[in-house]
Amino acid sequence: MAPTLAVFAYGGVSSRTLGSILAEAGHAPWQVVVADGDAAIDRMRSKVATQFIESPGSDVLAMVDHDIEWRTGDLTHIAELAAEKESVVGGLVSKKAIGRGFGGRFGDGQKHEIGGSELVELGPEGYVGGAFIAIHRKVLEDLAKKYPKVRTGFHPLFCPMMRKNDTQGVVEYLSEDWSFCERVKRAEHKLYVSMKAVTIHWGEYGFTPITASRRQ
Repeated sequence: MAPTLAVFAYGGVSSRTLGSILAEAGHAPWQVVVADGDAAIDRMRSKVATQFIESPGSDVLAMVDHDIEWRTGDLTHIAELAAEKESVVGGLVSKKAIGRGFGGRFGDGQKHEIGGSELVELGPEGYVGGAFIAIHRKVLEDLAKKYPKVRTGFHPLFCPMMRKNDTQGVVEYLSEDWSFCERVKRAEHKLYVSMKAVTIHWGEYGFTPITASRRQ
């Protein structure tokens, strides 16, 4: 069964994202759904994950934000890795600023080659951003057992949480995607980042993994 792609529209999908979707659909079979109508991203991501769990068929759910552009084949690449590893795999997404890093965090103090073939397994301090990510069904089904539905009918898998950072001795507020990653790790599933899968994050202009690591 073809993997499922959920595009988070936030009121609209950019032409560059649409172009990437169409190119990817021509590269490999995808089931595409558009997620909108909810201003709370944690709730919207949780609803999409819940709907995926309850819909038989595809084994991998990919999430892409409305302002992300990628090279044709990279989305299929992380989806195939998620299927192979039965885990969570993300690509490289820059924050919308120069030199401010990525939407995720390696947390291992190591150097990794942008655009290389490495698949980085993330440790306790590592997180992957939700703007370009693939999640295996088994991960979501396992988490759904641990986090029952709330009154409004979805599993709160992406709701923000707090976490003590033992390395730095501080308490961190985790955004919706990092909170999901934290739940994944606590459920003893694995998180990966593919260094091959690079994106352009569109704001004032296109932010890339290169601009993410460039000094101001």
